[in-house]
Amino acid sequence: MSALKRLAMIVIVVLPTSLLAETARPAADFTLPDLHGNMRSLDSFRGSVVLLDFWASWCAPCRKSFPVYETIRRKHEDRLKIVAVSVDESEQDMRRFLESQQVSFTFLHDPTGSVAGVYKLPGMPTSFLIDADGNLVQQFVGFSSDEEQEIQNQIEALLAQTQETP
Repeated sequence: MSALKRLAMIVIVVLPTSLLAETARPAADFTLPDLHGNMRSLDSFRGSVVLLDFWASWCAPCRKSFPVYETIRRKHEDRLKIVAVSVDESEQDMRRFLESQQVSFTFLHDPTGSVAGVYKLPGMPTSFLIDADGNLVQQFVGFSSDEEQEIQNQIEALLAQTQETP
C-alpha cells in the first residue's frame, strides 16, 4: 500500500490551514496532461481564483468532495477554476472513478506523484485555495460534509477580496 493511501485512511476530516503570511507564497507551477492528453500548466489559470484539489480513485473522502466542489464551481464558474489532480498510478483507475462523477472540472493526471511531492500533501484529499495572482491562500486536508460551509466561505471570501482589488 502506498504512503498516500495509508495517509488517506487516517485523514477523514477537513483541517483548514491558513497559508496567509506577511509575504504571500506563490503556488508552485507545474505542467501535467489533462484527460485529452493536452499539457496544462497551473500558471495558465492565473487571473482566476483556483481550487487545486489532489485526489485519488481509492480515496473515499474524495468521492464525497466532488459533488460539493461542482456545486461551488457552478455558482462561481466565471471566476473560480477547479483543477483536480489525480495521483492515481493507473490512468484506467482514474478514468473509471471519473465515469461515476457528474463534474466538469479541469482534470490532470500525476501518475508519478511528482507534483503531489512538491506540494507535500499531508493527507488525501488535500486542496489548496490559490488567489488570482497565483499565491497560496488556504489549505484543506481531508474532506467532511460538515466542513462544506467553511470551504465555501473561504472561497467566497477570496472571490470578494479579488473583486475589490483593482
